[in-house]
Amino acid sequence: IIATCSERNFEYVQGLGATHVVDYNKEDVVAKAKELSNGEGVDAWIDMVGPESVTAGLDALTFGGELVSITGSPTYDLNALFFKGQTVHHGVLGMAYVNSEDKRQEMGSIPKQIFQWIQEGKLNFLPVEVVSFDDLKTALIKNKEGHTRGKFVAKLG
Repeated sequence: IIATCSERNFEYVQGLGATHVVDYNKEDVVAKAKELSNGEGVDAWIDMVGPESVTAGLDALTFGGELVSITGSPTYDLNALFFKGQTVHHGVLGMAYVNSEDKRQEMGSIPKQIFQWIQEGKLNFLPVEVVSFDDLKTALIKNKEGHTRGKFVAKLG
């Protein structure tokens, strides 16, 4: 499992199960993925960053590899995908709004499963920091710049 993050989060991400961690600020993630796979490419690329990294991920895939994105569609040549046997999957987070009762019921079962995993201690949570209203501007700037791990909640009053 190859994961990307800034260097300060390496230990945390390894604790989540990553066997290799790449600093996206310092290394070419696609080149590193190819290196770690002995030039073969990776079986799957799951992207939650954005369209540019989704498109780059296609170059990291092996023959028959699969790409998953929840952030947008990559720019790709359908023929290239076909001849490499690759598949692109788009995750849509708004599935609760589909016009199918079966899908709505399926989506309704997800919170129950998540609650069960919480009770069983199978989920690791990101830290939550409570900030005062006076510190809200600083927290928002840190969040925008990507210098946070977890979430923050503003305490009003």
